[in-house]
Amino acid sequence: MIRKPVVQGTFYPNNAIELKNQIENWYRAYQLTSYPKSIRALIVPHAGYVFSGAVAARAYAQLEPSAKYKNVFLIGRSHQGYFSGASVYPSGAFVNALGEVQVNDTICEELLKYKIFSHPSYYHDKEHSLEVQLPFLQLRLAPDFRIIPILVGTENTTILDE
Repeated sequence: MIRKPVVQGTFYPNNAIELKNQIENWYRAYQLTSYPKSIRALIVPHAGYVFSGAVAARAYAQLEPSAKYKNVFLIGRSHQGYFSGASVYPSGAFVNALGEVQVNDTICEELLKYKIFSHPSYYHDKEHSLEVQLPFLQLRLAPDFRIIPILVGTENTTILDE
């Protein structure tokens, strides 16, 4: 499956050169002289870049340029429906103006064995919360990373604790 962009051109530029220039300008503005070791998680906003792009870039700028991450777990809130648990995009790739980002099919298949992740993947079809993260990752990490896209459908902390 190829997950095509749904907010490219509205939340962020649909032109690869413009998109790259915008993000790289933010990265230059937040250039670090030393980088934290072994970043395991980032909390990043997911609105249109005009509203939150600079803040997102500042978060991603904590990652050393060309850092090698094998897998990136993208966890976002579903704005397309409310459901009790999470939805995993099972396989394929997410595509945008900068290219494709492959999904780690193996990890996603393993997650789908658990009931909490059993909600339909169609929640991803028009969702922006994960899509807007990809250009930042594509321009920051070494190119061979894979993603595990997960949407959470509830704010119930008991369910989220699972």
